[in-house]
Amino acid sequence: MSLLTDRASILRAYFRLVNADSTDEDMIEHDDSTLEGAYEALAVGQERAQLYLIRVGRGDRWLTTSSALTFSGADPDKRAALPSDFLRLDSDPDQRRSGLRRSTGLSWGREIGIDDRNRVTGGSHYYLREDSDGLTYIYLVRSAVAASNLVADYYKQATTLADSTDADMPAPYRPLIPALAAEYAMMQSWFAGDMEQKQAITASVAATKRYAFSRSRLTRRARQVQSSRHIGRIIT
Repeated sequence: MSLLTDRASILRAYFRLVNADSTDEDMIEHDDSTLEGAYEALAVGQERAQLYLIRVGRGDRWLTTSSALTFSGADPDKRAALPSDFLRLDSDPDQRRSGLRRSTGLSWGREIGIDDRNRVTGGSHYYLREDSDGLTYIYLVRSAVAASNLVADYYKQATTLADSTDADMPAPYRPLIPALAAEYAMMQSWFAGDMEQKQAITASVAATKRYAFSRSRLTRRARQVQSSRHIGRIIT
């Protein structure tokens, strides 16, 4: 039997964790019996679960590449829109690994924080900014010039949970969704659980994260003793 296949089954798991159901009087009092609050918690739980999996190296399901970016405007507002399903770049600013690359595969640029946008100029620096139209844009710093045919490697947002389709997450990790949704629910006014129940939810979150992390370890071959003739050599 598949595990937590769709929103309906994930919702049942969520209700078990918060010790409630669709007829819960406290929830209906604040939710008008439409389950809007419960679905909101599931949406939050799914996003937090997805971000956690990306952080521990299990986000490859959502990795994708944009079409060639088109920059428009002039300094200091030269920018290119990222796709509407954009969640975050596949990059690591601390290690200077950019989420942008040329169509040939060569990495391009270095991401900086938006707070440094007026301090850094020229070169190939860029920063991300969410604008009022709901899209995320890549902005070039003043005097920077983008290489031609740039694309963005990014993680797309998981498909919205629905009762008629499978959850957009590998089955072993789906218990993260109701657990993190229940954690979010603990902050809601309708939640009537006592400290013992809150501790149980917190323990559930920790356990599901430990399990997900244990599956995220890279496969490694057995450790081998390094040959003495290589010790101290610099390989170029």
